[in-house]
Amino acid sequence: MANPQRPSAVPKNAAWNKHHKYWEAGSTKGGIFNRTKKRTGLWTHWDRQGNVIFEGNYNNDGKLDGVAKHYHASNGKVAMEGNYKNGKQHG
Repeated sequence: MANPQRPSAVPKNAAWNKHHKYWEAGSTKGGIFNRTKKRTGLWTHWDRQGNVIFEGNYNNDGKLDGVAKHYHASNGKVAMEGNYKNGKQHG
């Protein structure tokens, strides 16, 4: 199946994740794949319609580190928030 049409709310640097069926991109402040192809920095995920559904920071090992938030696509409110340290819930 081809990638869905990019909604206007999804930035041009976002890529369609075929496995999870969402758009994803690192922030312009450093969210990228490192040389071992792991996420680093702040990443955002959007659903097919362009609604933000996740924001979280990844450390240099590609593991969640810091605050991560999941959002309700229907209203944009925080559905779940957690603090992570090296990929595990912390605190």
